[in-house]
Amino acid sequence: MTKVIWPLWGVVYALASVVTFVALVRYEWKKRR
Repeated sequence: MTKVIWPLWGVVYALASVVTFVALVRYEWKKRR
């Protein structure tokens, strides 16, 4: 069970990181304009 969950958490963490990064970039971009 643990062997299946760890890769899944890696994917979830990667997705969350990308979403957060994109949100921050868009926020900064809107502020500069």
